[in-house]
Amino acid sequence: MRFPLAIAALSLLASSLAAQPDYPMQRQTPGVIGQNITLAYTNAVGGSIILLIASTDNGPIPLSLFNIADPRVLNVGIDLPQLWLTQAVGGGSGTFSYPTPNNAELHGLTLQFQSCTLPGSPFLVGGISSLVAVQLGESNRAATLPTGLVVARGLSVGTALDVGTQEILIAGGGSGTLLMPIGLDSSEIFDARSLTARAGPRLASARALAASAPIAGGRTLICGGVDSIGTVLNSAEIYDPATRTFTPTTSMATARVLHSAAMMPDGRVLVVGGTTILSDALQALANAQSSAEIYNPTTGTWSAAPSMARRLLAPGLHRVSTGRVLVSGGFEVTVFFGIPIPVGSVVSCQLFNPTTNTWGSAASMPSSRAVHQTTAAYLPNGHLVVTGGATSGPDLTMAAAIARADFYNAATNAWTALPDMAQARLGHSATLFGGRIVVAGGTQGSLAAPTPIADVAALDPTTLTWSPLLPLNTVRGGHVAAVTADGMLCLFGGQDATASLRTIETIR
Repeated sequence: MRFPLAIAALSLLASSLAAQPDYPMQRQTPGVIGQNITLAYTNAVGGSIILLIASTDNGPIPLSLFNIADPRVLNVGIDLPQLWLTQAVGGGSGTFSYPTPNNAELHGLTLQFQSCTLPGSPFLVGGISSLVAVQLGESNRAATLPTGLVVARGLSVGTALDVGTQEILIAGGGSGTLLMPIGLDSSEIFDARSLTARAGPRLASARALAASAPIAGGRTLICGGVDSIGTVLNSAEIYDPATRTFTPTTSMATARVLHSAAMMPDGRVLVVGGTTILSDALQALANAQSSAEIYNPTTGTWSAAPSMARRLLAPGLHRVSTGRVLVSGGFEVTVFFGIPIPVGSVVSCQLFNPTTNTWGSAASMPSSRAVHQTTAAYLPNGHLVVTGGATSGPDLTMAAAIARADFYNAATNAWTALPDMAQARLGHSATLFGGRIVVAGGTQGSLAAPTPIADVAALDPTTLTWSPLLPLNTVRGGHVAAVTADGMLCLFGGQDATASLRTIETIR
């Protein structure tokens, strides 16, 4: 009994003394079953031997087993020694090509990889790489990661992958519905190399249904939304991946929720529409906004922009290939002698010219819709595709999901109706992935009584037709979607029929 106890003690000590990786290693392929896994390493010691260790767990392997004075650990196990690979290191960089059998039973299996150089000085092991996890999966079939988010959350803000750190931020969000959200002030950082999420920095304010846009330096502006008690916010903050911090910036002139934001070609951010109150339906309509504001990240200040032609809730706002910003659809509200009169979802669009600071006319959409800011994506040729969303008459709470899809050609200022999706949906994700636009999850029914779905479909950019993919493992809507550098689509959290979710699903 004393030997196992000694090993356990050494393992614990080694874990507490584990150092940062000596050189980076990353996936270059997403782990499709039947294809090679390619792992690339850089800055390893040239002229040495490099050992790649594969495992189904995180070990650890205390290196004190080989040299009692070595306090480090390898964060892999010893269960698959027959799959370990060795090769000579040339100039410090290279790749491993790791074959996987074409066996569907491996779908969802996660392998851990870490490499080290031999010999070292003064120890047997020299440098140790970063840990890389690879989840095996069949193409176009969702797999659930073994570990999920730290906190269940939907209606969050997600940032694009940081190329240097391979990290994705999921910020705020929480529980509740689109009509009654409950914000969180926490965030999480998903490490695409280890396929794990960890607690991130606190936001300056709890917020759900916030609007966000990228700004210079890889940063993200997050503005408005509602806090944990339903108060609509005018505050704004910036996430900086270099420092992994949220920093408050100046507030908008108007509190907003159900608003939209987009970065303009000059780096400024345009924010439009929304309402200043969400907790009371009549007041939400009465305070619907036609106003617009512009954030300048260079000065950290907001300035008023000309108002839109209409008061709009949940419009789409997207920069298009001509350098202008297109506002599309939304729920229109008019005010007649101080009485708010909801019109319902609209087809109307406008174009904002950041050079002249003016709004101009734009062609109308083939279909009326709202709640489609995060359900649009760009084709490889730059055309904007808008999918699903909600359509309604004057009773906005009965707004229902639609299956319609349309694309906008900015060069000709023309919309074209696409074939309908097989499923009506809103609150789904739409992502350019593998050259196609993949729509995943979402909800059917009305805003007041949503029914989450697991349906997944892909739009072919050549034929402009939809094809079904295998469904998700969990119904979800209001989730965050992001594509990793090696080409894997990740879906974070969201909400099922009863609660917010912690689970993360991946598609290759």
